Amino acid sequence: MKKYQSVAALCMVFALLLLSACGGGGEKEASRPVTFDALETVKAADAGEIKSITYTRYTEGGALSGTVTDQETTENIYLRLCRVAPGRETDLRAMDDGLGINVNLGGNMLSFYFEGNNIAIGDKQYEVENLSSLKSYIDSLLAKEAEADPVARPQSDSTDYQDWQYYNNYSYYLDNGQLKYWIEFTDQFLLHCMFRSGEPTYYEEVYTLYPDWDAPTAQELTIRTVMDGYGNDISDYFESLRFLFSSENTAIMEVRRDEKTLAGGADDNLLSGEYVMKPRDNAVQTPEQLCRLAQDYYERHQGFYPQETEWIDNGDGSYTIHLYEIVNLDGGESHTATSAWYTVDSHGVGTNDITGEPVDLVNG
Repeated sequence: MKKYQSVAALCMVFALLLLSACGGGGEKEASRPVTFDALETVKAADAGEIKSITYTRYTEGGALSGTVTDQETTENIYLRLCRVAPGRETDLRAMDDGLGINVNLGGNMLSFYFEGNNIAIGDKQYEVENLSSLKSYIDSLLAKEAEADPVARPQSDSTDYQDWQYYNNYSYYLDNGQLKYWIEFTDQFLLHCMFRSGEPTYYEEVYTLYPDWDAPTAQELTIRTVMDGYGNDISDYFESLRFLFSSENTAIMEVRRDEKTLAGGADDNLLSGEYVMKPRDNAVQTPEQLCRLAQDYYERHQGFYPQETEWIDNGDGSYTIHLYEIVNLDGGESHTATSAWYTVDSHGVGTNDITGEPVDLVNG
């Protein structure tokens, strides 16, 4: 009996040594597919429970988003998402090939981000199988949206201004005459912002806005995605952002900002509030035209026409104009007599740099 016990003990020791030499249970555990609670929750749910699915596709050309609520489309996305199978951790990345999916299960929002052939969880990436079908289907949805050309959609048959392009270049100015925000409709919906980071001069940053084109009223656009000038999705910075086109002469930008996301001062951020935008009727001027307008403006207000001008391009969409004359002194010397310094945008709206008062070279 003792002989058999010794043999059994030796066999057990040999088995343990063999298991240890092969990496033991650690290697087996590492190669086992990783289970993520959110993904399992989606797979366990019924397709009929899904209220909506929002998707964002990231490529080298930027980001495009969409939201679907109809049962057929949400079920098609749901079925493809259920086929996604996570595997082992990987270091391989593909920054220009991303896909974000948000599934709304009646108040329970489940979010997923795929990069290349991986799923990202925190700062780690895991290989996944069967992802190509999901990406291809999302790409087909975005292609259909592009063909629809939503920018040119009419507001309603009851209005005289038939499309959003009517409000192109509507602008909001600060009390001192500084141009602060304006909207542009091209092939995209753009919001131009003038920030200055605590500095005297302003710089321009352009946000790309992706509205919900199925807005509940014809004269309202609710923004669902905001991309900054660097291609970053900053939608979470806002609790809500919408535009109200209440009349043909006014557009209101209504902002509710998530205050926890503020960084820097008020000059660096689009803050909560209502911003009334008006049409910019005056045409864009060249710097040389602005100089002539500045001379005329000064003569209207001061009764004197400065003979000399020079201008500086500030690189932020504004120009600083110097009005002066050359005064000759005895002995052949001369000096510059300054009449005014104006800093204005290309429409001639800005500030008298000496007095701090607003100026409008065209209409003032």
